[in-house]
Amino acid sequence: MEPLPPALIQLIAAENTAPAGPAIVAVAEAARRRHGPGIVAVLFYGSCLRTGDDLGSIVDLYLLADSYEEIHPGPLMRIFNRLLPPNVYYIEAPFAGRTARAKYALLTLAQFERLVEQRTLQSYFWARFAQPTIVLWAREPAIRERITRAIATAVLTTA
Repeated sequence: MEPLPPALIQLIAAENTAPAGPAIVAVAEAARRRHGPGIVAVLFYGSCLRTGDDLGSIVDLYLLADSYEEIHPGPLMRIFNRLLPPNVYYIEAPFAGRTARAKYALLTLAQFERLVEQRTLQSYFWARFAQPTIVLWAREPAIRERITRAIATAVLTTA
């Protein structure tokens, strides 16, 4: 693949650091805690991001992991998640006297990076991440950089 345009990287880096509402952050943190320290990042996208509000809606999240071995205790879930990504889950979290709800997909960071490339025939991933996405949490700056580059790749793949 050709080098990513610096202007695109800068645009996506600015976009993916935008703040999210506290209810969204609360339900994202609950999802991250559910899977433990193997989670390396939490992404927020979809209709709640576009409207800026989660009231009456379900928040769309992606959790990215180091490996399936770190987040799934059983071998069957590891195999299914690797072969048929992503696994999708539902979670609720109490927030300010109400319940925040989210559905979230789970896959490894490395798999995420591969699935947005031009050589991938799965438009589900690259088309999804060509839309605005916020990195709600990343374990370290290098991971945020990898995600930014993957999202830029998704934009170019979609184009």
